Amino acid sequence: MRYVAFDIESANSDPDVISDMSEFGYVVADEDFIIVEKKLIRIKPRKVGNWNKEAYGIDDSDFKDCLEFSHNYQEIKKILEFPEQMIFAHSAKRDLVFLGRECRRNKLDAPRIEVFDTVTIYKKYWKIESGDTNLPKTAE
Repeated sequence: MRYVAFDIESANSDPDVISDMSEFGYVVADEDFIIVEKKLIRIKPRKVGNWNKEAYGIDDSDFKDCLEFSHNYQEIKKILEFPEQMIFAHSAKRDLVFLGRECRRNKLDAPRIEVFDTVTIYKKYWKIESGDTNLPKTAE
């Protein structure tokens, strides 16, 4: 058994704007929770949104040497569909929406996976309905 945690970033972090994926980051841990692999795959979006430009200083030039999603698809799919693993994501629903949208836009099959959402786990464990569930707080 191995464990995979992934996170997807978008080219526009404004939640009200439909956006392209810009990063797929992941770590793989073995059965003893020792990290055996980690990687950040930068993905060339069609356009970086104004929100990311203003908040983070990220613009289209930051992705000029990156490949588009379709060129990174097989690597991402291979990581996610590896047999006998548990997959975790923080705010998994949001990340799966981005992944599914990119697959549909590129006419590719979405990976067939089951993902455990760390936000859901955190809320259930601490018996809270709302509140601070950002990644650093959840990790703590």
